[in-house]
Amino acid sequence: MALHYNRELRYFAENPKNEILEYSIINRLIPRNISIIIKKLWRTDQNKFIIVCRNLIEKRKLNNMHINNCTLSMLIYILAYLDKIPDYIRDEIKELLFETAGSEVQLTKTIGGNADLWEISGENSKKMKKFIDLNFLHSQEIIEAINSNSSFALVKKLLTTPNFALYNRQYMMWYYGDLTIYGENRINNLVPGKDEINRGIDYYNCFYTLYHKLYAHFENQCKVPYPLLEYDLFTIWDLAFSRQLNKKQAPEKRFFYSEDEKEVEIYGYIEDILNKYIHHYCKINVSDKTKEEYNEKNIEEDLRNIDISHKKGALGEIINYLNILNIDTDERYVHCFFNVIKQLFPESK
Repeated sequence: MALHYNRELRYFAENPKNEILEYSIINRLIPRNISIIIKKLWRTDQNKFIIVCRNLIEKRKLNNMHINNCTLSMLIYILAYLDKIPDYIRDEIKELLFETAGSEVQLTKTIGGNADLWEISGENSKKMKKFIDLNFLHSQEIIEAINSNSSFALVKKLLTTPNFALYNRQYMMWYYGDLTIYGENRINNLVPGKDEINRGIDYYNCFYTLYHKLYAHFENQCKVPYPLLEYDLFTIWDLAFSRQLNKKQAPEKRFFYSEDEKEVEIYGYIEDILNKYIHHYCKINVSDKTKEEYNEKNIEEDLRNIDISHKKGALGEIINYLNILNIDTDERYVHCFFNVIKQLFPESK
């Protein structure tokens, strides 16, 4: 598939006058590690990919043809990860994408100013349309984090907006091939707006892709900038958390407890990466007014009083607890969160 994708991209880059077929994989952009495939195959030749993007968008605009939000989402997500693109080219493509879409305005008008933008409800057909429409907004959030070289604000938004966190889980599982909206064989179907928990580790592809990115970052002594570091770390934690939340927990056990060997392995990986992150990046920082009262030791002790066996799980209580701290930046808020959640793992004492 990677070779076919690469050939097709090169063909249309070298033959810009030829029409890109409607059912081409370029138009459909099937989301199985496409950004990783492109980055590996095109690391030294990204200009042709840019040419294809521009041709696709400009021809659509010229012929007044709609580019669906799945395609727009994938394009902008891929562009965000291609690290050698000159800024002026990236900005040009982004401008074309945003001009073509106009999704945010349409969604805001449809939903209403006070409604939760990320909530998906209604009939099944409307749910899927909403999921697809939100693809583009999700990618906007990603690229804004990349452009700001920080994902702290994005993680805080995910923590404080449950429907956004749910959408993010579904989007990332769909993007990495754990879920499908096309009904492909042997891939679980995506049910918009609902965590449909399937047997086994149903977030396997997404988890291991993000985990290896995180692992490589720390193995490289954190020398290479990683704008989505906190976002990727939160995503793998949230995937495991959402699945564990659907189980009955013994009150005396830690939240991330399992007798299944595969789950134990997954939880061990998450805890290891979380500890690496905390060791390298985190410090508990709160305002001078509350520093003495809410030092790291007190935070960890208070966490033990949170009822993690409650049906709603630990996250709501943790967020409520964090909100009583006078934390003045998104970075400090997220660092504090990661320090707190490490206590949910069996090995953390």
